[in-house]
Amino acid sequence: MVTGGWQAGRETTYVALSRAREATHVYSDYSSLDVDLNDRAAALGKLTSRARETQAKVSAVGRLEQEQTAAREAPPGPRGAVAARPVEAQRQDHTSAERLAEEQARRERRRVVYEEVERQREYHNERDIGREF
Repeated sequence: MVTGGWQAGRETTYVALSRAREATHVYSDYSSLDVDLNDRAAALGKLTSRARETQAKVSAVGRLEQEQTAAREAPPGPRGAVAARPVEAQRQDHTSAERLAEEQARRERRRVVYEEVERQREYHNERDIGREF
């Protein structure tokens, strides 16, 4: 198993180590661990501390549940006041708007290409009418 750097989390390390059949060899480099060259003890300590850190991904449903729980547990604001949304939620909305704009642009490009292909097909069909094959 080759590990080190940003990908050396608990989940990825477990998966890589648990797939071995007879033996497991772990390889890493000193530079990705930010330790002095040939300091094996420091490198092993850094590698094990990274392998303890979780890098679990949160599903979209899990993220939604977290936000709903946080909204329910938030203290009520003054009457008629709009509760301030977390900056992360604002970023998420901004990212969603960007994704929507990108998707619309992608669809428009596909439509233009499709229309051009259809135009070319009609041109060639009209040109081939009357020819003998």
